[in-house]
Amino acid sequence: MKKAEFEVQKAVYGRLNGNLVCPVYDAVPENPKYPFLEIGEAITTNGSYKGCNLQIVTVTFHTWDRWGSNANISEINSDAVERITVSNDVTPSFLTLTNFTVVNQFETGSTIIKDIDGQTRHLIQTMEIWCHQN
Repeated sequence: MKKAEFEVQKAVYGRLNGNLVCPVYDAVPENPKYPFLEIGEAITTNGSYKGCNLQIVTVTFHTWDRWGSNANISEINSDAVERITVSNDVTPSFLTLTNFTVVNQFETGSTIIKDIDGQTRHLIQTMEIWCHQN
């Protein structure tokens, strides 16, 4: 059985890279310029039911900034979620994968924390992408 995780990662990166006001990284370089968004961890769980091969990929992305409030990373995150879930500013648009069909995708939660240095803001966002193998 193929795993959907890699295809989801590529599709998310393709939707975000070059389309946000900040860089998007899969691997953050040393001493990055703030703000930036990092595509982070992914967890794949088996959602198969009655012969339907379904994989649920939970994708985490992290938005980092050293700005004085949470507003900037919240705005970047909002734009990222919208670019993953909507096309043409109105129509819901699932990610396009090669070996899978996305049957559902949605935001599952987010939180903002202030790092121990007292100036770095970190927004953690999770989304579920439900993938049926073609």
